[in-house]
Amino acid sequence: MNLKRQLFFLHIYNFLFSFRIADGVWVVFLLSRGFSLAQVGIAEGVFHIVSFLFEVPSGMLADLMGRKRTLALSSLFGIVSALSMALSQGFWGVCVSMAFQALMYNLCSGTQEALTYDSLKAAGKEGSYLRQNAWLMGASQASASLSRLLGGVAALLGFFPAYLLTAAC
Repeated sequence: MNLKRQLFFLHIYNFLFSFRIADGVWVVFLLSRGFSLAQVGIAEGVFHIVSFLFEVPSGMLADLMGRKRTLALSSLFGIVSALSMALSQGFWGVCVSMAFQALMYNLCSGTQEALTYDSLKAAGKEGSYLRQNAWLMGASQASASLSRLLGGVAALLGFFPAYLLTAAC
């Protein structure tokens, strides 16, 4: 395994994973499409219930399937979440999208860190884990912040294009 290559791609994955341009304005998008504030709250509740129920099983899945496959599945769920939100015509489509988004976050949560640690340990450099993880978290925060700053651009793009861009990332 080439450690530099592995860490480079983890940083790229992490940056793109966190760059979800529509996430900063999703409530505005739903309200502008005619959903009530109560429906938006229920959809948010679906997200948190699914996240709560699948946090531990998703970690077990990462141990069984492998870290890279779990991150790939997480990305697939992110794409499904964004596309189902873009294509949803009703409230239940929004709830399905929120469930997939929760699964996306659950599958990624802890998996990136474990893959980083496992990679460093395999190279005999596990002592640099905290520094590497700090860089990953910094990249994630920078990407998420940038995508939130571009929320106005997402609003100008409109609901469907913003979610397509989110799916592409």
